[in-house]
Amino acid sequence: MRLFAPLILSTLLAPLAMPAHAAAADAPAPAASIAPADVEAGLRRAEALGERLLRLDRAAWVASDQMLAAARGRGDARVRGWITDEHDGLIDVIFVDDMPAALYRVTVDADGQPAGPIDNAPAPLTPAQAVAARSLATARLAAPPSCSGSYNPIIMPGDAPEDTVVYMVPGSTDATRLPVGGAWRFDLRDGEIVSRRSFTTSCIALENPEEAEAVYVTHLLDPLPTEIHVFWSLWSGKPTFVVTSAGLWSIEQGKISAVKDDDKPATLPAKP
Repeated sequence: MRLFAPLILSTLLAPLAMPAHAAAADAPAPAASIAPADVEAGLRRAEALGERLLRLDRAAWVASDQMLAAARGRGDARVRGWITDEHDGLIDVIFVDDMPAALYRVTVDADGQPAGPIDNAPAPLTPAQAVAARSLATARLAAPPSCSGSYNPIIMPGDAPEDTVVYMVPGSTDATRLPVGGAWRFDLRDGEIVSRRSFTTSCIALENPEEAEAVYVTHLLDPLPTEIHVFWSLWSGKPTFVVTSAGLWSIEQGKISAVKDDDKPATLPAKP
């Protein structure tokens, strides 16, 4: 497992020393013992969701780039957002208007590449797509101001046909700063919010210089790393260390593992 070089560690810890942005400002989650089966299930869930979030987010920006290139940089004022529809290993990114109806469709393959030309024939949405579009509009109105100035919505089906999950993730075009604070999850039924959660209580942005071998964050709202940590670790392409009330965790290539005492860098705290 790759660990921090001393210089990079001191650089990455700097944001955490600032009270206004420190992850330690979050109210700590209970440090009660967690059953091993619950730990395993929680880690695998976070891994699966984090990987799916990245895959859907990547499809959206690939589709947006393809549309802008085709339109020579001219946007369409009718577009109010996008939803995603997964099928047969492909992702349809559907750009919708106010009705809502589909204005454009771009299909992205499993490798994150366009799988065909833009479909610009306006068409009605399927019932499931219409629910997703209503959920997107509702979540956008409910989300607080973004920590980065813009939100990227990531939408997926819930457990039932009428259920939708919408993540609102701060957008970033600067690979040297990771806006790990500010993400929200909304669970909706028939387009109405039934539950919501924030993954931080402050606008934490981690410095991520190109030469850094890994990034490091303290998270005290949950005893385990979340899907948002997995998402940003995959987005940055670097391992991430997460300190929680239950210990120190490593995320590498989307996989979470506990860091044993013998493997901990000497400069990292044993307990948060």
